[in-house]
Amino acid sequence: MVSIIGSKDQLVNEYRVMLAKKLLSKSDFDIDSDIRMLELLKIHFGESSMQKCEIMLNDLIDSKRTNSNIKASLLNAPGTVAGQEEAEISHDVLDATIISSNFWPPIQKILQFLLQLINCCLILHKDSIR
Repeated sequence: MVSIIGSKDQLVNEYRVMLAKKLLSKSDFDIDSDIRMLELLKIHFGESSMQKCEIMLNDLIDSKRTNSNIKASLLNAPGTVAGQEEAEISHDVLDATIISSNFWPPIQKILQFLLQLINCCLILHKDSIR
């Protein structure tokens, strides 16, 4: 594969961009298969070459833990203000993702991908309302 892409560095960078798109499109933070793949790639390409990808996966692990803690604290919060129930958003609607910007690929490419993903979701939602 390295001979097709050109060099080891180019292959690792392409994998990093692909991994970023995949990780940001996940809503369940299930990255076990990605961790296994990274471990195999680290054996082949070396640990230092795959360090940025490992940090990206650690960001998702931290994101999952942070989201769980926030949702748990919101559920355990003392009583609500009168009338707040109607305006309250489901805790499953929003999730935060931690991104260590020095290790993720340039955000413009990823942002374009996310905008396309959001647009598809809006179209599906619009069709389901009809």
